[in-house]
Amino acid sequence: MGKIIILLLILFLVLVQGPNIKDIGEGIKQEFPVILEKIWEEEVIPLWKTMINKIKDWWNSSVWPFIKSIFIREIEEKKLELEQEFSKQKESMPELKDNLWGSFRELLISPF
Repeated sequence: MGKIIILLLILFLVLVQGPNIKDIGEGIKQEFPVILEKIWEEEVIPLWKTMINKIKDWWNSSVWPFIKSIFIREIEEKKLELEQEFSKQKESMPELKDNLWGSFRELLISPF
């Protein structure tokens, strides 16, 4: 904020000077990018980093645990369903194995 005020004061002095405006204008033209870069590096970037860190902390402490609990609940429910389905399939496997092997054997042995 202080650098913006300094920049405005320099512009005001340029307007008040009069005859040396061209020289002062050239100086401002050269210094303006440097001043903007300093403002960006020293004020804008640290502000954004602070905001991002606060949002990340809020997300990790408030929102993510809630979302995680919902997913964990869903995963546990699906896990139970899958375990039951797997046990059913496991029980029917010997019958399926015998049926498949018997069918395959009949195909090999049977005459054309």
